[in-house]
Amino acid sequence: MAVDVSDYVGRSLYFVALRKFLLSDGYYNITNNEGEQSLSDLKLTIEVEKQTYDLSFMVRDPKPSDYTADNAKLTLTVKKGNAAVASKEVYWFGKAYNWSADAKRLIEERYSINQEIVQTSMTETKADGTLVINMPVNESGVTHTNGTTRDENEHVFFVIENGVVQFVTVKVNALELAETLQY
Repeated sequence: MAVDVSDYVGRSLYFVALRKFLLSDGYYNITNNEGEQSLSDLKLTIEVEKQTYDLSFMVRDPKPSDYTADNAKLTLTVKKGNAAVASKEVYWFGKAYNWSADAKRLIEERYSINQEIVQTSMTETKADGTLVINMPVNESGVTHTNGTTRDENEHVFFVIENGVVQFVTVKVNALELAETLQY
């Protein structure tokens, strides 16, 4: 890549590798500046006579904390038929790739025994049947491991109605999204 640096003669420039966030215009640094490489290794002082500069640096896999830098705002509406359901407790099951008919059955069985739900409560819906949930966006997106494809941004939310789990799968594919859990 060629970059015109004529406006920076006599000044120092630092070069870093950036990765763009999955759903926004933000960026984060993936230059490996730990260990043997230091910030001074990424610095060049621009000289008038020199036309070409060689610079090498190592990039790193993003840290786990980097993968959740953006937050999406999900407005979830719970409806029974066409009517909004107020004061309904909504639960987060987790990633959709862990959801199955057996998982649903286990939640229902446990609930029938002692009315206990071990999944995370997202709180109750408001009078209009909505609930706003802030969700971290996993920058790794869709992963492929050992022949298995997983979408790290697909989640299952559910309610219990008369001992039966009613659920919706939500794919976080924007920073603001709206979904309806209808039963």
